[in-house]
Parts: sequence; C-alpha cells; structure tokens
Amino acid sequence: MRLLNATFPSTYTTHTEPSATISFSVDDICKSIGISRVQLYRKVKALLDCSITDYILNRRLQKAKYLLLNEDLSIAEVTYQVGFSSPTYFATVFKARYDCTPTAYKKNATKDSV
Repeated sequence: MRLLNATFPSTYTTHTEPSATISFSVDDICKSIGISRVQLYRKVKALLDCSITDYILNRRLQKAKYLLLNEDLSIAEVTYQVGFSSPTYFATVFKARYDCTPTAYKKNATKDSV
C-alpha cells in the first residue's frame, strides 16, 4: 500500500497527461490505474491536495498557456487541443483563472517579447 501511495502521483500524471487533449472520464482513469473511483478521489485529494476535476482543469489551462505562447495557433485550435468543448467556454474558464482572456494573454505575451 505504501508503494502505491509513493508511486501514485507519477502513475496518475502518466495516465492523465496524454489525455489532456481529449475528453476522458474518471472511469477511464480508474481502469487504466486499476483502482476504484472512491480510491481515486481519495488518493488525488490526499496526495495532490486538489480534486480530480481541478487537477485536470489546471493541467489543461497550463497546456493552453504554453500553446498560446509557443505555437502559432488560433484560440479555437488551442481550445480543442486542450479538451474544451467550445472557444466561448474556454475563454470564460481562462479569464476566471487568469483574469484576462486568452486573446489578451497571447497579445500581451507577444508585445512583451518584442
């Protein structure tokens, strides 16, 4: 059990990171790791100090920031690459987290680099 706790964060990240670009369910993660939903929720909360939903959202937003800064993609392309269902929803979530729209973030980052 102790080994499972020690290796869980890296195992969990390995199974969720490639999926940051597609929709997937908690059940998919449970099956790939081999634990129950209840165990997954408890372990993520205890070891990563956040909910599964928050962890996945944070990873998708971090990847979105990277894509906005480092790739020549439209906001819509970034939206779908990080697993959001619409550019409008993506912009709403992004603004709530970072206090600016994805367009403003990309524009300010480009201006700062000049």
